[in-house]
Parts: sequence; C-alpha cells; structure tokens
Amino acid sequence: LKRSCAYYGLKAEIEPVDSIGSWEENIAMKPAYILEKLKKNKSPLLWVDADAAFLQKPEFSLFQGVDFSVRFMEVFRQDPRHALNTATLFVNYT
Repeated sequence: LKRSCAYYGLKAEIEPVDSIGSWEENIAMKPAYILEKLKKNKSPLLWVDADAAFLQKPEFSLFQGVDFSVRFMEVFRQDPRHALNTATLFVNYT
C-alpha cells in the first residue's frame, strides 16, 4: 500500500494498529478509527485496507457530492451478508 501510494503521489496516513484479538474484533475498530481521522483532518477520507495496493491513480472526482461510498459485490447478490466490501471506503467530511 505504501509503495503504490508513493508511486501515484497520494497522501497517506498508514499506521500500525495492535491486534485486539480476532479478525472480527480488529475490523470492528475500523469505524472508530475512521471517525478519529475525519475529526483530526477535517477532510474527506478514502480508507484502503493495508493489504491492498493501487493499480492506477484514483479518480477522486467520482466522489463529488457523495457522503459515503462502498463497493457492492455482485457475486454475493444472493447473500447480502457478504455483499458490501469494506476494504475500500470513501467517507466525506459532511
């Protein structure tokens, strides 16, 4: 993630966070962490999980006028419990 952000000239705050137990407990920290960053930076936030990499420079104009964006995965259409992928989230400072 760091390498792809640097390659595309993207500002990034990448910080290690200690595990608090299980995978489920760790991902449950995501909303509070995102809220903390929104309050600190007072600007929109694109969250990308640490095990990801950018394959091209993001087109941030796609998010104009959007408060929140998440990926809907068609492959899980029949099972809505898994349909939303939160590995990449856009959260506007609104």
